[in-house]
Amino acid sequence: MRGVPIALMILAVASPAWAIPSGQAVKWQEYGPSALQQAKREGKPLFLLITATWCQWCQTYEHESLHTPEVAAVLNTRYVPVWVDFDRRPDVAARFPGRGLPRTVILNPNGGFEASVAGFIPKPQLLDNLNKTLSFIDPRAESSESPRPATTKTLAPEKLVKAALDELERQYDPIYHGFGREAKQPYPGVLTFMLEGGESARLRVSETLKALAGEATWQNHVAGGLFDSREGGFFRYSTRRNWSHPHVEKLLGLNAQLVSVALEVYHRTHDPKARAWAEATLRYLEGRLGAGHGEFYGSQAADPAYYRLPPEERRKRPAPSVDRRHFAASSAQMALALFEAEQILKKPVYGDHARQAVEALAKRVDAHGAIAHDWADGRESALRGLLDDQAWAALAMLEAWSRTGKQAYLTHAEALLAFTKRENRASAGYRLNKDGPVEVESNAAAALAFARAYQLTGKQSFAQDARHALIEGMDRDLDGGYGWLAARLLGRPRGR
Repeated sequence: MRGVPIALMILAVASPAWAIPSGQAVKWQEYGPSALQQAKREGKPLFLLITATWCQWCQTYEHESLHTPEVAAVLNTRYVPVWVDFDRRPDVAARFPGRGLPRTVILNPNGGFEASVAGFIPKPQLLDNLNKTLSFIDPRAESSESPRPATTKTLAPEKLVKAALDELERQYDPIYHGFGREAKQPYPGVLTFMLEGGESARLRVSETLKALAGEATWQNHVAGGLFDSREGGFFRYSTRRNWSHPHVEKLLGLNAQLVSVALEVYHRTHDPKARAWAEATLRYLEGRLGAGHGEFYGSQAADPAYYRLPPEERRKRPAPSVDRRHFAASSAQMALALFEAEQILKKPVYGDHARQAVEALAKRVDAHGAIAHDWADGRESALRGLLDDQAWAALAMLEAWSRTGKQAYLTHAEALLAFTKRENRASAGYRLNKDGPVEVESNAAAALAFARAYQLTGKQSFAQDARHALIEGMDRDLDGGYGWLAARLLGRPRGR
């Protein structure tokens, strides 16, 4: 697993104080040059914890392993412990193998990559690993300067669509619906792509949405689903094939995307349950995660014990905590969901809220066309111009322009896309940021943004930019669903 250019990625992007925990047994440092310099000066390896405020297993890992006296003593004296917030520093998380959280990453004293392990590690195993690691890491080892192999080819839109259809046929679960045979993710991009297909594909989306909501036929006998029928909103994913045993964090972006899916299912099928799930989730998002003035908080943390309580007992205890930061990509996804609700439910109030959300995003775009990744308490982080943020913000601006005709929205969208083309473009696809990796999921969002810009403006350059984002790997990765949709849109007549 060696070969990641760690020394190059210790960027001078300061983390505001709210992102770094204090008063804990482990003396965490923020991610940045000072931690790397200390490790090199003292000849100590770096221990990076990649975590998130909403993550159920991250909390368990911290309480049962990391912050025990034995582990904390080793980390504080023999390592340089570094805290990486997954939401605030996706550019860091993207550099290492694996997608799960929590993620433990070890770097040698010169910043070279040594190991990455996703998931909870019990205390005895962690202590054993920490001590063994100290014995085999050479403090004189150099930092590797060899990046991961870059994606070098793009895929033709028609080839990508065909490959996507083949992949869906392979991964679709005909028994429990959704995709895969183990843990179940919602994959809203894939569902949106399927809704643009034929009748059989749309039927599969309807069945998957029922399973997500816990109202499929077999769920009369086996409790399951991701939908919180008491408070509204969808949990993040299920650990079982039959949609049972969910991880109960609620994320703004995922919920906004599932609102859009449910609304489109209702629009096409007139199923009142799909409408009810969408409206209940909108009430949850605007009520629990709404911050006012068109802004929304990022997530609500997992608390399995809370969600197992009956309604009367829930009311007697505090609800799970809310991360009171705002993130560009998920805020834009919420704006898009609100626009969809205005159109399909015929409720102008949702359109008003959508435009407020877009105006709030516009304030975070600088003169270069780069949007801030996150902000809170009136302060923006220094991290700007990440591919996901640029793409989703552009999509929200384009949607606002198509509905209102207000030229400022188109100007913002074009500025966001121009920045992406200028600063993030790789030989094939677009980098997460200037020095970051070329990822499938973020390129899928970029492809959709450029394809939508082409649809609305007719500018051929946007179609070319969209094709550039259709990269190898996207055809085999369900996280590329929005890229599949972009490829499909590029084969259709343009127009609003």
